[in-house]
Amino acid sequence: MVDVAIDSLKNYIATEFANTKKTIRHNLHRGHLRALSTEIEDGIAAFLSDILPSDYQIYVDASVRVGSKTHRPDILVIDKAGVVRALVEVKTNMGWCRDASAELDKILFKHSEMISNGTITCKFSNEASAFATYTANVPVFLVAFTNENCGTSKHKANRSIANAKNVKYYCLFSGWYGDKLNDADIRDFATEIQRI
Repeated sequence: MVDVAIDSLKNYIATEFANTKKTIRHNLHRGHLRALSTEIEDGIAAFLSDILPSDYQIYVDASVRVGSKTHRPDILVIDKAGVVRALVEVKTNMGWCRDASAELDKILFKHSEMISNGTITCKFSNEASAFATYTANVPVFLVAFTNENCGTSKHKANRSIANAKNVKYYCLFSGWYGDKLNDADIRDFATEIQRI
């Protein structure tokens, strides 16, 4: 099941990456490829849906209002009882964030705000709002799709900082987004997330 889900994720991203290179008009010239971050969020969410119980819900980029702030967690995993089982923040790669300290603090602030609220309302653009219970037991993950564009020593440092802050840090693949992806932490991530 996990192997099939991994292959599906790799194939989905390879296809979407190829789409970022397509020219949409013969006289339109792009200096940089279109962003892939939304597709990576969706792909990881689909991966989670493939490996977690079928009665779990996966909320992607929902708006969660806490007090006067609106948070947009990348992925929330909700069990059949309406309890949040995991918060997963997704980064396409960590090149822009070679020192993840500030990002980890932002994630943990969001996490603590949702804990303090207890019951969160998740709003979606095209669906009715949903309610979920958010507790201090929710594990927090920071997941980079690929370890490229950030050196090994930086990933080790980020993992160490994340561990000290009780955040699980994974780089799912090595290589780039096309057909050159090699498994890195994807199986460890799958094992850990299946324990929730």
